[in-house]
Amino acid sequence: MGMRILVAEDEAVFRHLLRKLLRQWGYTVVEVDNGTAALNVLEEPGAPKLAILDWMMPGLNGPEVVRKLRQSKPTPYTYVLLLSAKSEKADILTGLDSEADDYLTKPFDTQELRARLRVGERIMALTGRNKSYALINSLAMLRSAHLPTILAVFSIKSRSVAALKVAMK
Repeated sequence: MGMRILVAEDEAVFRHLLRKLLRQWGYTVVEVDNGTAALNVLEEPGAPKLAILDWMMPGLNGPEVVRKLRQSKPTPYTYVLLLSAKSEKADILTGLDSEADDYLTKPFDTQELRARLRVGERIMALTGRNKSYALINSLAMLRSAHLPTILAVFSIKSRSVAALKVAMK
């Protein structure tokens, strides 16, 4: 199956609809029905890299989940889309200010949801690539900066061992 995605939605019918759509699109769906469970899943090792969170859920609401997730700074990054019936501009801004990556109002167009998730996938792919490049660059800089020191230490040790061997004869 495809990329794992968390769906946090307390309404069973809506959760079922999302599960069906996401599976048709090739996602592996992890489902929870409250915000506390959503945060627990997202903080686990190997957590889904994409998440769709309802705003109004038992326990923590969607924006609270996002804030707590960002504060705990788990790695790798999780792309979060808030999905809510709240459609007022102030609500959308509050949702995005909670550090959600995207916001979509219910009822939603399925093709728009799919397009927004593909954007999330591209961003996650870039994030992973950038981390790999950063690691490779760091290792290259470390190697070039410390290579003379490392070689000097090995040179001193090998000369010391050779001198000891001569002295012991």
